Amino acid sequence: MLSEGLAGVSVIICTCNGGKNLKETLTYLSRQQVRPDLRWEIILIDNASTDNTAQIAIQTWSDLMSPVSFEVLNEPRPGKNNAVDTGLQQARYQYVLICDDDNWLGEHYVQTAFEVISADPETGMLGGRGFPFLGRKAGLV
Repeated sequence: MLSEGLAGVSVIICTCNGGKNLKETLTYLSRQQVRPDLRWEIILIDNASTDNTAQIAIQTWSDLMSPVSFEVLNEPRPGKNNAVDTGLQQARYQYVLICDDDNWLGEHYVQTAFEVISADPETGMLGGRGFPFLGRKAGLV
């Protein structure tokens, strides 16, 4: 459905045995500040995991009580390309944001990405800037 979907953002998370990362990643996604008229969804692709990734994701999203549409799909063929393809086939919205299972997006990331890419039809892709998390040792948490 890519490019023919409704105006909005589909966030695709591809993960293989990423259960240990998902709580923080999903927590940050649940904190997104988006305008009420921006439609968006999260599609998590469980890519041949052998742990309890899907169950952790579903329970975490339920605990967060976010109103954002959240779906977990299974992709049994290993490889991120396979997982991305599965996500793209299910994406409902015109723009797709691929978020790794260990990325913590800033609270305006989804809204800003939507505004930037929809403002210029010549824009085909955006990137973000990553910063390493130094955690408790650096006194940041």
